[in-house]
Amino acid sequence: AQLELDEKMGGKIGEKMGIPSRAKIPSRKCGVCDAENIGYGSKCVQCGARLEKRKRLGRSKKSRAKEAKKRGGCSGNKKTYKSRVEANSALRAMAEKGRGLRSYWCKVCNGHHLTKLRQRG
Repeated sequence: AQLELDEKMGGKIGEKMGIPSRAKIPSRKCGVCDAENIGYGSKCVQCGARLEKRKRLGRSKKSRAKEAKKRGGCSGNKKTYKSRVEANSALRAMAEKGRGLRSYWCKVCNGHHLTKLRQRG
């Protein structure tokens, strides 16, 4: 109804609300009555059924790994160790300083990192 009214007014309603006429107004279809629901509501306007959330498409592990290789490592201030032995030697050095850390394998950069938090226990 709002979309039809907006079209009749030549896109002026959306502009008054601060939405440019080219902007796509979000809408979802009800799974029960097939009514189109415009806006961000969580219930169907006609039957009152709960609308399903939009599914966001994430990136695959392969694409994240490719991007990490281009960047030269993982995001953030992380040191990457090429082997578990190398990570464990750094772990022992930190343990001598009083920092009980753990090492973990990172699938994105195919290397080992040390945790930021102190070891539990």
